[in-house]
Amino acid sequence: MAHVSFTPTFHHTPWVDKIDRVEADGPNGFNTRFNAIGADLQQLSTVVKQTGAEVQQFQAPPPPRRQNRLLSFTPVFRKAPQAGKPWATEADGTAVARTNAIGGVYFGVMNLTLPGRFQLAAMRVKGIFVPDDIGEAFADVVLSRSPLQLTPGPPVVEQVAAFNVGATLTTTFDALATVTEAAAGIDPDGFRYFLTARFEMPDAVQLTTLMSIETIQLTLVPA
Repeated sequence: MAHVSFTPTFHHTPWVDKIDRVEADGPNGFNTRFNAIGADLQQLSTVVKQTGAEVQQFQAPPPPRRQNRLLSFTPVFRKAPQAGKPWATEADGTAVARTNAIGGVYFGVMNLTLPGRFQLAAMRVKGIFVPDDIGEAFADVVLSRSPLQLTPGPPVVEQVAAFNVGATLTTTFDALATVTEAAAGIDPDGFRYFLTARFEMPDAVQLTTLMSIETIQLTLVPA
């Protein structure tokens, strides 16, 4: 910060009645004294301007830029009997649809609480997919949103991001889901968000046919 100071140059010397004469000029005249006062006022004006400039430089800094956020979690799916058989949670916390040679549809749902003023940039899904012996197993992981409503009626569900996997994928996978750009803005005041996982296969499957999800990662950027 620059040094800002003001040193007055005018110092008043009192006049003495019946001794000092009123003069315009001279070292004790009105002109000399008022010129000194005017010079001090001009200097004071310059100092005030300098002070204002320094104060502006020390105004509160702008708020820090909001950073990207990475939400990483292993899903714990709740069952929805009307939609399929439930997913299980292994001892290590992973979500798994283990067929044990029994085919059908495995379906799970998980509600999410997402921060507002962000936009979904990517959804990453990691896990294991072991297809059936005839290559007809199918699975998907979908992030959806539904408008908050307080009136009866069927909910409106909108897809935010989706990852599909078929028989061409075996063992481990690490893939990015497709994000729906029109629904990527996170708005917790207007929508609720939930994740679903569906694993479907024919009735005749191998004992080892299964799908597990190790982790899901959501990359959020400031909106």
